Order: sequence, then structure tokens, then C-alpha cells
Amino acid sequence: MPDSPQNWEQPPGKWSRWRTIRLVVCLLIGVALVVFWTRPDPEASFRRGLTALQQRDVPAMHRELQILRKYPKYEPHVQLLRGAVFLAGQDPTAAIQELDLCSVHPATRVFALTLAGEAFCRLDRQQRAIGVLQQAIGFNPNYVPAHRSLAIAYYETGSNDLAIEELRKVAELDPTDCRPHRLLGVIHKEDRRYAEAVQDYRATLRLSPQQPARQFVLLELSQSLAKLGRYPEALKFLDQAQPTAGTWGCRACCEYHLGHKSAARQAASKALELDPNHLEGLVWLGRVESDAGRLVPAAQSLERAIKAHPRDGTARSYLATVYEKQGKAKEAREQLARIETDRKLREKFAKLSKQANKRPQDASIRYEMGETARELQLFRLARKWYQAALTLNPSHQKAQQALAALPVPDKSTGITAQLSQP
Repeated sequence: MPDSPQNWEQPPGKWSRWRTIRLVVCLLIGVALVVFWTRPDPEASFRRGLTALQQRDVPAMHRELQILRKYPKYEPHVQLLRGAVFLAGQDPTAAIQELDLCSVHPATRVFALTLAGEAFCRLDRQQRAIGVLQQAIGFNPNYVPAHRSLAIAYYETGSNDLAIEELRKVAELDPTDCRPHRLLGVIHKEDRRYAEAVQDYRATLRLSPQQPARQFVLLELSQSLAKLGRYPEALKFLDQAQPTAGTWGCRACCEYHLGHKSAARQAASKALELDPNHLEGLVWLGRVESDAGRLVPAAQSLERAIKAHPRDGTARSYLATVYEKQGKAKEAREQLARIETDRKLREKFAKLSKQANKRPQDASIRYEMGETARELQLFRLARKWYQAALTLNPSHQKAQQALAALPVPDKSTGITAQLSQP
């Protein structure tokens, strides 16, 4: 009699051949499902790589690189992450070589061009950076990192108006980003547009109260408020900053104008303890001594300020007043004459700055700005403009010679480096 379904059943406790087959099939299906759901997904890996790239997380980029290398079709994605690793490792030349290879692939093109722009900036090739960043924005007008890097490139070539335009675009596209407001504050403060600088510094602190550049922002905000005569507000922000020669000097200025002469003297002395040649410390100590009728120490303090900072008009103006009180009319006139000379140089610099904004490709204007800044003995500023001229025209011999001849090294706070951080 042929087997029937009833005959398939076995006595309890015994496995039938059919049950064994069913168990094996179920196990195989389960294993297949596990393999399917746990297998590497190259697209997900690339997305994780992009997140790591934005955060400058090099170990995470390496992990995703190892996964993507197994997929030949993802070679451009590997090149992109490899270029990002080189850039994070301070090797922009190697980064550019990798990024150039993947800059034509649709999936990696915008990212590659943006990173290449950053790499060119690090090599002081800002004009090349501007070109590739504009290409990136052409492919994706709303890609924030490209606009941010382009703003930095414009700033470093002295095209502040163009930098402001890009920074406002960044702030519009990403209202949570504190960095565009940071650089906007710097630009407005450099241009003596202190009210706008205050707004930008407040904005960057509101968006990121504990940002890495917090101490710089607090000081620059306080200095801008002091320039506007808003001394109590400036003191409130100085109270939040770590004590430095700069913060003590700014505090001395605020306390003096509020009529707190003893506090101003103490703050100026604190500044000079940290930096014996600190300009504000010497100036406000000289003012306090002069107001108290101690003209000899007042003159000594202001003479020290001028010796350390020969082109500072404030110190010379106060020294001329002290000389007049001492009956030194000739010496006072000499100081006032120097002030007038410097005033004309500053006016010239301001005019050149406006021309530079209108002519972003003109290296000669930037060289002349460097020369004017050098005459004013503003050596950090001179260095910036000589470098801007060389960025536009690497063979500009006068700019090369002038840059090499600067008597002091650049003491900038690394603003563009701060803005490049995630």
C-alpha cells in the first residue's frame, strides 16, 4: 500500500526524514536572511564616510575605505575619502592628486571639488581654489562647505565684499553654523564697522557658546563695544573671558572711560605684567598718571608705547597732550605732525581697500596696500596683503621681496584655520 500522509507520522520522540528536511530548509533560509541583512552596503558605507568627512573623523573614514575597496565600481568614492584623509593629514598635494581623479564622477564631483578648493587654499593658491569652488557651486548651488571655503579664499585675497556675500549665503543655508558670523565679525571689525561686528560676534556666540574660538570672540566683541562707547556691556563680556594682556588692556580702557581710574590703573598694570609692551596697558596707564598730575611717569609710559608701537596715533595724541602740559611745545608739535602723516596713510589704505573690493583680480592694488600697511608698521596686515598680491600674481617680484623683508613674523590668530574646523 503506498504511503499516505497518515503513514508519515512517526511515534512520539522519533524524527522522521520529512521533519529533518524541513528543519534543514528553515535553517538555510534563516542563514540566507542573516547574510542578506548583514552584508556590507557600499552606499551606506559611503554615506557614513561623508559624515566622517564633515566631522574630520579620520579613523571612521579609514573604516569605510576598507569596505568600499571591495567594490570596484566604488573606486571614485575610495579616491574621495583617501583625498580627505591626506588633507586631514596636512598633505594637500597628495590630496589634490586623489581628488582630481574623482572630480568627474557625478556621485563624488561636488565633494571632490570642494575639498580640492580647501587644499589649494592651504598651498596659498587661492585663485585656483576660487576656480574649483565656483565649479562645485555650479553643480550644487546649495552645498554649504563650498560656499564657506569660497568665502575664506575671497577673504585671503582681500576681496572682502565677495567674502561677505558668500558668508551670508552660508548663514542662510545653515542657520545653525556659527562660523560665518565669526568671520563676518572679523571683517567688519577690520573695516571699523563696529556695530555690525557686534551683531555678528553676538550671533556666533549665541549659536555656539563654547566654540573653540570663544576667547578670541569675547575679546573682539568687547573691543568693538568699547569702540562704540558701550563700556558696561564690554565689561560683562570681559568677565566671561580668560585673563590675558588683551582682556586686561580692554578692561583698562572701559574702566577709565567709566571714571574708575583706580580700576583702570590696576587693569593696565595687569596687562603689562603679562606683556611689558602691551599697547593698551601703556596707553591707559599713561592716561591715569597724566590725570593725576604725574606727568613724568605719564610721559615715560606713553613714550614706551610709541617705541613699541611707532605708528599708533592714540599714544602719540596723548603724549602730545602731556608734552604740552610740561611746556614742551616743540615735542608736542612733532607728535602731532607724525599723527597727521599717519592719518593720510590710513586714508590712503581705506581708499585702496575699496578699490581692491571692486577689482578682485588686481595684484598691484594689494601690493600697494601691503606697502601702505608696512609704512604704518602694521606688519601682520602688510603680510596679509603681500600674500594676497602673490596669490593673484605669483611672479610679483616686489611683493616677494617685501614679504621676505618684513621685520617681524605674522602674529595672526589663525582665523581661517578656525573657520575650517567642523
